[in-house]
Amino acid sequence: MAVLKQNQFEFDEQTVLNTVLMGHKKMWDTVQKRDAIYANPDATEDDYI
Repeated sequence: MAVLKQNQFEFDEQTVLNTVLMGHKKMWDTVQKRDAIYANPDATEDDYI
């Protein structure tokens, strides 16, 4: 189950997709880890897998 705070202005700086993912902590953590790997210029093919 995903849950978000009711403060409607808290997520103004986020995309709709990111806001939805933030409601599901495990999914949001996974997306952040993936983005960190893709942003790393020294990442290898094994890192992507």
